[in-house]
Amino acid sequence: MKDFSKGICRRLYLIFAGLFLFSFSLILLNVIFNKAIYSYNTFCLILLVLLFLVLITSSLIFLRKRIDILEKHYYKIVFLSCSFLFLVQLIFGFKLQFNPTWDLESIYKGAIKWVETGTFTGYTSATSRQDYFYIFPNNLGSVAFLALFFKLANLFGVTAYFSVGCIVNACLITLSLAFLQAICKRLFGVLGGLLSLVLFLLSLPFYFMAAVFYTDALSLMFPLAAFYGFLKAYSCQKKSSKLLLYVFSSCMCLVGALIKTTVLIFVIAAFICLALRRKWRELLIFATTAIAVIGIGFTLFYSFMYSSHLSREKAAQMNMPAHYWIDLAVHGDGRYNDKIYHMARNEEDPITRKELLSQDIKERIKELGAGGIYDLFENKSARAFGDGTYALSDFLDDRPIKEGSFLSRFLLYDGEYYYVYSTIATAIFLAIQILMLLSVSFRQLDFKTLIPQLCIFGIMLFLIFWEINSRYITTFVPFILLCAVSGVSRVIEKFDKNRP
Repeated sequence: MKDFSKGICRRLYLIFAGLFLFSFSLILLNVIFNKAIYSYNTFCLILLVLLFLVLITSSLIFLRKRIDILEKHYYKIVFLSCSFLFLVQLIFGFKLQFNPTWDLESIYKGAIKWVETGTFTGYTSATSRQDYFYIFPNNLGSVAFLALFFKLANLFGVTAYFSVGCIVNACLITLSLAFLQAICKRLFGVLGGLLSLVLFLLSLPFYFMAAVFYTDALSLMFPLAAFYGFLKAYSCQKKSSKLLLYVFSSCMCLVGALIKTTVLIFVIAAFICLALRRKWRELLIFATTAIAVIGIGFTLFYSFMYSSHLSREKAAQMNMPAHYWIDLAVHGDGRYNDKIYHMARNEEDPITRKELLSQDIKERIKELGAGGIYDLFENKSARAFGDGTYALSDFLDDRPIKEGSFLSRFLLYDGEYYYVYSTIATAIFLAIQILMLLSVSFRQLDFKTLIPQLCIFGIMLFLIFWEINSRYITTFVPFILLCAVSGVSRVIEKFDKNRP
């Protein structure tokens, strides 16, 4: 019976590994060759991808030759890398200040209003609705998170809230690098940790992300911290320490999920991984802890919000149902559609609104047919993973304070050198994804990368059935880097084994 269950788990893993390899190989080909999605110059993009693969390989050779020396100074290197990233982020963050609009404006101004008046509701402008948080309650966690830090700054007399947001975001992104290298060092040794630093610091958008303190960046650290806590707990022998580490991991998932719900993909991935490895005791402990912590946390948070700041009755009438984002997913190219938004908002009755969206989804799917659905989903997945800028300019070009600056000429959509920046950033990202594919193993169930692979595959599947935007994968980009480190480590291992 034990051998039978082991065989079933093994087959399930092989199916997943095959799907992962096939899906992301297809995505890479679509990004490079499908001009309908992105208009990159194919020859130039391929050349740059090869160039960055050579650069990463050269860095790896350099690190391997000096590994003994580097190991002695490992933590100094980590500290210097994190300090460098943090300082560069702050410099660029302050230079890239802008006046937020739409969703970020609602969250940012709502947080400021909460600090100054005691509540975040009621703010309105030309691009922010007064009832924003009734319509989109998924962003309540973000406004509370920013308000917490704005309040702390306000206690010390600091009211430059955009700068506070930049500093907080820069800290979170820097901590993401710290957690990523700690995970890679734990799983792949010193060389893996050093390579993770190289890949993270090669990824250009991380240098410019501090100013974009929206959900994508604010949630970046939390799945990494949760994974680090999970790995420590899994190998811990002391029961009390194991439980505390699982609680820490669950708390990181809770905070991350309140900011961006897709962080919960990590929890599902961890459950699947433990089940495939038939670690039922570990699964029971972690599942009980995670469900309790996240369940209680969500309940307390939303109970507070709806008892102190929002009306449950009004929320029930105005909340946008999940059908709205699914309807966006099947129309046009799957991105935001103003027509669908207004169709949903013009219907005041929540039940009728949901039925209207459901009917629209059914009609659209029937209109597309099997071939149209496949083409749409294929293009959406390529759009999600084919933009190495992580769509930061969706925010950076919102009423920039220093228009026409050197940076804005590269980073803003209408900048004269934006195409140069986006092509280079995408080539780096594609090179990293190619290395990620090397992490797939068909020989054994690889615990080291199964959870990150499940997270990456999970966000890809989620976005296929949801509104699409290339920035939506940002939360799990560090897991792509982790899998790339794993892929390189696997190649090195095979090379060393075959070397005479």
